[in-house]
Amino acid sequence: MRSLTILLIIFYIFYLFNSSVNGQLGKCQRVNTKQDFKLDNYLGVWYEIARFDSSFEKNGICSKANYTINPSDSSKIIVTNSEYINGQYSQAIGEAYCPHPEQDPAKLLVSFGHQPFAGPYWVVDTDYKTYSMVFSCVNILGVYHIEYAWILARQPSLNTNLLTDIMSRWKSLDVDISKFKLTKQVNCQQP
Repeated sequence: MRSLTILLIIFYIFYLFNSSVNGQLGKCQRVNTKQDFKLDNYLGVWYEIARFDSSFEKNGICSKANYTINPSDSSKIIVTNSEYINGQYSQAIGEAYCPHPEQDPAKLLVSFGHQPFAGPYWVVDTDYKTYSMVFSCVNILGVYHIEYAWILARQPSLNTNLLTDIMSRWKSLDVDISKFKLTKQVNCQQP
């Protein structure tokens, strides 16, 4: 039984390596998060302005997320992501929580559906009413990592000057801004 478990883990790791467009050798870099993060101010709808390409958002347009408190457990957040993929409306519902709210309230863990683990969702910076910078990185066996980053906004578009400023801030954090792909947010219809 133990050897079967190890074999499944190895296959899963190779699957991650092959399906990730953002995998690299080495460990995740240290990225500081917003120290005075207030989750209550962060709740609500956020539109995806730009993202690192990913297998789970391939060809997605009109992407947005809605964060609400779980009514049955106020320590958890219900995450509702929606987008159109190849013309079809898609929605994923997950759950997020902060494992260390006193130490780092901006470092959340998020899981969707049948994922075998929760992934990091780190709020690097936000002003709560206009933009948010989100980073995620997973170390694999200490020799490989997969990273993602997002730029979110409260409206479907973001002022060009602010977007340029945010890109400069990502660059100052040694995040490869060439990996960002703008998300189409035009002619988006609600189902």
